[in-house]
Amino acid sequence: MVMDNIKTGKERQKAYQTEYQRYKIAMKYEFYLEAVAICYAVIEDRLTSFLHHAGIVTRTNENLCVNKKVYPYIRRLMKKDDNYNVKIKDISVKIELVRILLNLTEERAKEIDELVYEHIKSIKRKGAVAKSGYMMDLYCKVQNVHRQEVLETLNTLDNWRDDRNKLIHALLNKTASSALEAKKNCAENGYPISRSLDDYLVKPFKKKNALRKKYNIQ
Repeated sequence: MVMDNIKTGKERQKAYQTEYQRYKIAMKYEFYLEAVAICYAVIEDRLTSFLHHAGIVTRTNENLCVNKKVYPYIRRLMKKDDNYNVKIKDISVKIELVRILLNLTEERAKEIDELVYEHIKSIKRKGAVAKSGYMMDLYCKVQNVHRQEVLETLNTLDNWRDDRNKLIHALLNKTASSALEAKKNCAENGYPISRSLDDYLVKPFKKKNALRKKYNIQ
């Protein structure tokens, strides 16, 4: 299946408006699984958007992966070795990274910068890694988000994902009436999660955020 990628902010805004309109139509006519799918897509996109503005991933990359320039920082942030492959396509990994960053301390950010500085000194292609100071700057920008609200939303998201997975995998083992009620509840509960991630995480974080430019992250 071939689909055109979004190239501009206006196109992304239009895509959101379109999908939220489709969500309302789906809820009105009881197409609840479509509504659940829309919620899931928006939720994952909001997590990706945060990681993009953090310099961790590039949204225009169809094969989503951690940017090479910040990989040493992210591996140390996650307390992994230099060969660890961060499976950033998985929504569970996105959620884990957001949680880690929200709980990051100033001391730990400075420690990671120091560890990466030593790493940069030991390799030949120093320009392949973002200069030291990235993690401390990222830590400072994260302070702009509504931490408690986002952490509560992520906890709600964990439960919602469990409900969604149970719904999908057990759909044909339930009575028609109970399945309909479960689909409706899942669709209703997914919408506020998507809005919360946008309002409390992405919007405050991306405001006046120049991390990518400062550290030359493509």
